[in-house]
Amino acid sequence: MISRRWTLFSIALVPLAACSMGTENDSNDLAVASQSLTASGSVLGFESTSAWALNAGTATVATSTDHVEGSVSLAVSNINNYASLRSDATSAPTSVGSEVTLQIKLPIAQPNPSWYGQVQLFVDSPSRGLYSQPIGQAALTGLPVGTFRTLHFAIPTSIKTALLSGTVSDVHYEVHLNVPSKGVYLLDGLSFGAVDVPAPLGLKAYTGGGDIALLWKAMSWSRITVRYNVIRNGTNIGTALPTLARFSGAIEFADPNVVNGQTYSYQVQAVADDGSLSGLSSPISITHSTAGVPVPTVTVDSSVAPDIATYLNLGKAAIQTWYPKIANMIAYPDYVPSSVLTIRAFAEDTTHTCAGAGWVGDGEPTVLKICATWARGVGVPENDQSVFVHESTHIIQTYTLGEQPGAVVEGIASWAGDLGTGYEQSLPPATATFLDGYGTAEYFFNWISRTYAKPNFVHDLNVLTKLGNYSDDWYRVYTGRTIAQLWTEMTGVSISMPGPLKNAAGKCADLTLYRTDNGTPIEILGCYATGAQKFVYGPIANGVALLHLVGKCIGTDASGAVVLSDCTSATTQLWQFRNGAVVNAGTNQCLQATGGSNTDGTPLVTTTCDGSSAQSWAPLQN
Repeated sequence: MISRRWTLFSIALVPLAACSMGTENDSNDLAVASQSLTASGSVLGFESTSAWALNAGTATVATSTDHVEGSVSLAVSNINNYASLRSDATSAPTSVGSEVTLQIKLPIAQPNPSWYGQVQLFVDSPSRGLYSQPIGQAALTGLPVGTFRTLHFAIPTSIKTALLSGTVSDVHYEVHLNVPSKGVYLLDGLSFGAVDVPAPLGLKAYTGGGDIALLWKAMSWSRITVRYNVIRNGTNIGTALPTLARFSGAIEFADPNVVNGQTYSYQVQAVADDGSLSGLSSPISITHSTAGVPVPTVTVDSSVAPDIATYLNLGKAAIQTWYPKIANMIAYPDYVPSSVLTIRAFAEDTTHTCAGAGWVGDGEPTVLKICATWARGVGVPENDQSVFVHESTHIIQTYTLGEQPGAVVEGIASWAGDLGTGYEQSLPPATATFLDGYGTAEYFFNWISRTYAKPNFVHDLNVLTKLGNYSDDWYRVYTGRTIAQLWTEMTGVSISMPGPLKNAAGKCADLTLYRTDNGTPIEILGCYATGAQKFVYGPIANGVALLHLVGKCIGTDASGAVVLSDCTSATTQLWQFRNGAVVNAGTNQCLQATGGSNTDGTPLVTTTCDGSSAQSWAPLQN
């Protein structure tokens, strides 16, 4: 048999006139074809081995339940370099778009990493003058293995016209595989339908300082994105790479070539590795403004860790873009934060350890310290800007007056860090509360802003705290609902208002030295109603609940001591207000200061319930 393998599409079209359309023999052939016609869905969906037969080669053909549409896919294995599959006769597609797509899953084992092979696609319909007509070919090299990917074939106009020229029933398709692996290749979902070209979503623009920053969601489509075109006022002004920041859910592009007071319209477009273009995103317009906080002067000090200088300088660029924008959103015009900052490397040694990835403090309110160990282990340091935006927001905050709840401090910084990378937090778990800060408080703030139409919520909360006027009652004044009611409305979980856990002698449970690491003991102290003494009781279920404090929970250890630790909902962390006492659900013992003492600094323990005043505590209110 003469093989047609890898003809490079040299087959010529047979002139229609030579076919003698409508002769008796042609009619008989069409009648036979109609009698053996296979449903189009079975052919295009690779639903059975009877719909597709091996046309050339010695491969094995079977069905597989690993599929992307229909019930099965077609599994082709033991290919000796080449295999050709031919479909049974079927009807022509009812619609034909600009391309044909084919789903393929490559075997994981590839004997030649630099060449995965090729696929050719043919169509045959003598009644329409198509004689094993080549549609196109697609390279497999570079495709991810072990997962379905979509091959795209631009359909020639002549084939499209022929297939749409009335009803026919003699259409055969051929798939030729020229591949080096003898593993299993899965074929599924051959589609001639019109293809909707997707476009990037979620484009947002922010102005302030010296540029306009664009953020959009990473493209989700069947191709592999290699870059994004950025179009301003109809002109391509640059590209952005698809590499995501470590905590990012978005792609970023900063446009520095902007003029104060000028309005710009932006769109973005994905470019695939095969050169294909996505659709354009929905346009977004923004007027550039240099009003407010200027681009900060940032000094980089990498003297103790010169090897992370590049990382710190990329962080500097992120701060220079986002610091003025964040400051304008949460501080300006009520106050203007420092415009002179320092990024300093911090090297760990036997006496100094890192406090996370980075931090601001230690008596230096305008110095952002970055842990060198962190910077060396990030993996993609050139894009890890969330840390820099988050920590530089603490410099914008610089709270010095009144109460400064940790949830507000870290919740606002988390809000800023995620805004600068496009990341979106999820609804907190049932065991969380607004005391948790970071992403939990961030989600809560965004929910309040959306639900109660308060677009300036984060700004107003930040300024309130900056001026030393924070109060839990502010939420009620601002929204008409208490902070506990807001949380319950958002989550469906009933919790108490934050408040002190006060005993009959007027002393309050307190976090020792305000240390928040696991195992920190809880003691009694004079009441002063700030974060180290603010408890939240909830979620309440079957009469018991967690006692939250500074984003963690209190429970008992093996000795009966009451300590702070991560919330796990273990029975030793569940409590019940019962007859004026606070009873631990795991031990059925009551909370009191050691020995019944009321001396400041006395650790709390659980012991046998005796109804004494030392075990009497005022309940937390909803």
